[in-house]
Amino acid sequence: MRRLVAAAVLVLALSAGTASAGVWEAPFLPVRELSYEELQALWIRAGAAYAIPWQVLAAINKIESNFGRNMGPSSAGAVGWMQFMPDTWLRWGMDGDGDGIANPWNPDDAVHSAARYLAAAEGRTDISRAIFAYNHAQWYVDDVLQLA
Repeated sequence: MRRLVAAAVLVLALSAGTASAGVWEAPFLPVRELSYEELQALWIRAGAAYAIPWQVLAAINKIESNFGRNMGPSSAGAVGWMQFMPDTWLRWGMDGDGDGIANPWNPDDAVHSAARYLAAAEGRTDISRAIFAYNHAQWYVDDVLQLA
């Protein structure tokens, strides 16, 4: 039920338009920035859980939201720490921190969801293919791998 509520709020946030987007985004924004040590521990945990290199999660996190500093929505409609499209989040989003809510603006939820998505896209055996599934552009794959 909490996942359904979070999904409904996400849909409302994205359909609210820029004038009122802050009303919907504010409850989801992190209270503080995470330190590098906290972020690295998160990437390592999520990577280990899904057999995805933590450096790839870190690179995607940097490229997509600058470590949570720019959480959208993007011009394409992607939101949160790892810039998930709403439909993709509804399928792959998960509760990474155990609070009962799958929230793309929560770093634990978003990074674990990205690792889960990459693993489902065969990231355990072909990380380039999985990154391409995440964002269908070869330049993106190249950028992520270079940064990782």
